[in-house]
Amino acid sequence: MGQGLSTIFAQIAAEALGIPIEDVEVLPYVDTDIAPFCLGVFASRGTVLGGNAVLMAAKDARRQLLKHAAQRLGVKAGALEIKDGKFYVKGSPREVATVKEVVYHTIHGKLAGAPIIGRGEY
Repeated sequence: MGQGLSTIFAQIAAEALGIPIEDVEVLPYVDTDIAPFCLGVFASRGTVLGGNAVLMAAKDARRQLLKHAAQRLGVKAGALEIKDGKFYVKGSPREVATVKEVVYHTIHGKLAGAPIIGRGEY
């Protein structure tokens, strides 16, 4: 596409999720089997439309991550924050878990097979 959308989408997702950009993988090809139809990517349309959809999906995934981390740690989701791929209890400098640990536990632990899938459309 040439507009740097993969980089922009990765930056948006990383920022919204509170994880390093190196942990974000943008799949290169999508089709209407798994994504809604779009009129095309012209000028900044890809950034505005696609970027907002990525942001909404990342916020949805973040909400799920916080919920699963809260259940695992025995705290309320509102008491947690995510920074640099780690969970912290708000106001405390000590990490209580990593995003990778929570995702692994969600998929392979008590909720075996329950992936975290953020959804967003704009």
